[in-house]
Amino acid sequence: MSKVDLAIDDYEESSGVRLVIARSRGAGSRLYFCASHTGCCFRAKFGRERGTLPIIYKQELSNPFHCGEPVPPKTKGRAPKKRVRDKLEESVDHVIEVKDSTPVTKDVMKAAANIQSVRASYNQAYRAIGRAVANGPREKQQASFGLIMLYLKHFQLRNEDSTVKAESDADQRLRRLGICPGIMRRSLQHVRPVLSLDGAHLLSKWKGTLYIASVQTACSNIYPVSFAIMKDGEDAEGWKWFLELLVEAIPLLKMQHPDNRCRFCYFTVISDRQKGLIQALQQVFPDNHHCFCSVHIARNVEKEVGKKVAKHVHALSATFSKRESDELMAKINAISARGKKYLEGISANQWRSTAWVDDPTLPPRFGIVTTNMSESVNSMVGDARDGSWLECTNDIVRKMMNRICSLREENYGREGVVDKVAEILENKWKNCSNFQVREVVKGGSQFDVFRPSRGASLPETNRLLDVREQTCECGQWQEHGVPCIDAVAYYRLFETQTLQYIMDNHVSEHYKYETVNELLKENIVPVSLDILDQDGVTLPPNCTKRSSGRPRKKRIRKRSRFAHDPDKSPIVCSRCKKRGHNVKTCVAREQLEKQHPAELDLS
Repeated sequence: MSKVDLAIDDYEESSGVRLVIARSRGAGSRLYFCASHTGCCFRAKFGRERGTLPIIYKQELSNPFHCGEPVPPKTKGRAPKKRVRDKLEESVDHVIEVKDSTPVTKDVMKAAANIQSVRASYNQAYRAIGRAVANGPREKQQASFGLIMLYLKHFQLRNEDSTVKAESDADQRLRRLGICPGIMRRSLQHVRPVLSLDGAHLLSKWKGTLYIASVQTACSNIYPVSFAIMKDGEDAEGWKWFLELLVEAIPLLKMQHPDNRCRFCYFTVISDRQKGLIQALQQVFPDNHHCFCSVHIARNVEKEVGKKVAKHVHALSATFSKRESDELMAKINAISARGKKYLEGISANQWRSTAWVDDPTLPPRFGIVTTNMSESVNSMVGDARDGSWLECTNDIVRKMMNRICSLREENYGREGVVDKVAEILENKWKNCSNFQVREVVKGGSQFDVFRPSRGASLPETNRLLDVREQTCECGQWQEHGVPCIDAVAYYRLFETQTLQYIMDNHVSEHYKYETVNELLKENIVPVSLDILDQDGVTLPPNCTKRSSGRPRKKRIRKRSRFAHDPDKSPIVCSRCKKRGHNVKTCVAREQLEKQHPAELDLS
C-alpha cells in the first residue's frame, strides 16, 4: 500500500483536490472518495484480484471524474445530510431499461455517477434495487391509483359501519383518503381511553403523509384504530380532516365521562405538540382533554438548553409528589434558569402529574405520559410506507387484522386481572405488611396510612386515603384505577381482606382479560387486490420533492440593533473585511452603495 499512498499524494498535488479513505480492509483493499467537492462522484478503488498478491487499481469499480460544488473553506456545526434514496430510483429505472438481466449493485452505482453525478455507496445501491423489486415497476404503481376508489368501496361493503373517505382535485388527482373500520365503534369501549395521534412521511415516489390514531389494550398492547394518507405535509388542515373522520366514525370519542367528577369527555388525546394538530384539536375536540408527550418536551428542552436539563423532564412529568417535583425544578434551575422558565411556560395540567393531584376534574391518563404507542405503530407499518398509496393502505389494513388475530391467540382462555398488574399488586401486598392504618373519623371513609422508613432512599411518609372516593394523596389510585400500596395496606390490615378480593373487586375493568376478550371478538375483513378493476378516472397526485424532516419555518427577519452603526457590529464580511454585513450580501451591498449611497447609510 506504500506505492498507493505515493500515487495518491502525487494525484492530490497535481489536481489540487483532497482525497479521503472511505473504507479500508487491512492491507488488501482501500477505497478513496473526494473531500474537495460536495456530493462528488469520484471513486478510486485499490485491491487485489482474487488469488493474487499485487495491489492494482480496479477501474471497473472506480470513477475518475469530479463533480459538485467546491466545499466551503469553513463549515459551522454539523454538515447537512445528503439524501440519495430518492435520487437512485432514476438510476435503477435506467439500468432496468438498458439491461436485459436483473440489475446488479455495480451497474446502479455507475449509472448514478454518470447520469446524476451522485456518489452512492454499495449498500445504498443494493437497497434501492431491493425496493424496486419489492414495489414493482413505476407504471404498475401509477396504475394502482385507479384501483383505490373501488378498494374503498369493497372495504366498506365487507366491514359494516365503516367510514371511508377520499378526495380528489379538479384534475381527478387523488389528494387524501382515510379509513376507520366499523368494529371501532364497539371495540373502543374496551380499551384505555387515551387516544395517541402521530404522523409519518411516506417514502415511495408518490410521497404523502400518513396519519395514525392508536390506543392501548388492558394488557398494554398497541391497538391501531384508524389511519389516513394525504398528499400535503403534516399541517392543521390535514389533521382537522382526519379528526373529523374519527368523530364521524367513532361517536364514543366525544362521550361524557362516566365519572361525574371529570369535566372533560371520556377519551383523552395525547400528542407531540405539533402546532397544526393543537389547532385542529381545539376545533374538533374542544371538550376532550389534550396532553403532551414528555419525550417530545424533553427533546425541545434539549434543543433550548441542553441534555442536562432534558434528562429530568420525564421524571418531572411522571411524579405525583410535589416535594419531588420541587426538587427536580430546583435542580433544573441550578443548571439553567432559562430551562426552568421554558418548562413553566407549558401548562402543567397537560403534562405534569402533580396537576392531577390538585385538580380531581382531570380525567385519568392510566400512566400514559408519552406517545410511544404511536411510535410503535409507525414502526409496525414501516414496510407499508415504501409502496404506493394502494399498497400502503392494503398493507396497513392487513397488519391491523393480523394484530387482532395474534393478540386473540395470545390471550385466549385467560381470566381475571392481567399478569403484569397482578404481579404489581402482589409486590405491594408483600411490602405493606408493616404499614400503620388509622381511621381519621369513626365510621368515615378517610384513613391515614403511615409508611415506616426503609433506609435513606425511602424515608418515612404518610398518606391520606379516601376509600369511598377511591383516591389517595400519592395520586396512583385515581390515575391508574389500581389500588396503590396505601390502599392495599388498608384492605389487608384494616379490612383484613385477601389479595384475591382486591383483584376481583377493586381493580378497574381496563386491566382484566375479560375486557381484552371483548375487544378482540370482532376483526377486520380485508380486500383482495385481485378482484379490483381500473376506474379509468383517478390519477396519482403530483409528487413534489420534499426535504427530510418537518417543513422549515419561515424566517422572521428583524432589524439589527447595529443597523445605524455597522462599525460596531460583530459580523465581519470575509470578502471585503468590512463590518455590518456578511459575504452573501456583500455584492448586493456594493451595488446599492453605488446607486443610493445615502439610503445605505440609513439602513
